[in-house]
Amino acid sequence: MPQILSPADYAYVQEAVVAAGKKLLQTSNAVLHTKRHALDLVTQADLDSEAFLRERLTKRFPTMGFYSEETAKESEKELENELVWIVDPLDGTLQFSRNLPFFGVSVGLMRQGKPIAGFIYLPKFDDLYHAQKGSGACSGRKKIYVAKREYPAKSVGVLSYTGLSGNQERKLHDIFTQDNVIMLRIGSAIFQLAHTAAGHYDLYVCINNALWDLAAGWAIVEEAGGTVEVWIDEKKKVTGNFYHVSFIASSHETVQRLLLKLKSL
Repeated sequence: MPQILSPADYAYVQEAVVAAGKKLLQTSNAVLHTKRHALDLVTQADLDSEAFLRERLTKRFPTMGFYSEETAKESEKELENELVWIVDPLDGTLQFSRNLPFFGVSVGLMRQGKPIAGFIYLPKFDDLYHAQKGSGACSGRKKIYVAKREYPAKSVGVLSYTGLSGNQERKLHDIFTQDNVIMLRIGSAIFQLAHTAAGHYDLYVCINNALWDLAAGWAIVEEAGGTVEVWIDEKKKVTGNFYHVSFIASSHETVQRLLLKLKSL
């Protein structure tokens, strides 16, 4: 199957994502306002990064949709395009606002709801993770692969969630405490997806997040030899809640071992 992005197109997107990330380091991290709660923040960097990526990507790819966090309410129809860019212009805004390094830029390309390319740039580390379907995944120029360590004896994972009841939180943590698996929480979904794809973490479990947090990393993990299983909370989706996407990313064996338990929360 021919690649959707030519080598020149692929390089163009890489350059745009890196440029957007470097611009974050030059923009104020002062908070403009909050969204869902006191720690769900928007900075000028979020807005500037989205505008920059919109201009770059729509100029080069005018027939592709563009769906991004800061304008998601106005652009949901973009998801109906056969090909659509799914963009998080600044994932980890809370960390960015507090001068922590766990943030970055995420650009995924989806075709009919499935990821076909992904680009994640972590500017504080100058790390670019990227992949296109059928071509493998890389950090910079180095090929990366998900870990194949034995679960649970040798596993260390990462965990993030929102919108769970107290009982659901307890059930979620019990899954891993019963297996004696260390699950870290450091923030930034794209950081955790990138490092899972590179085999630094053995698994990443995320409950109730948005498509823009997942799209690029989904493509990268799969091209790194991993499995990503995604499930949707249809009730939250119907009410217009963007945070209705849950997933596990890991080796195929680990995903199959945990999937039913996670979906039963």
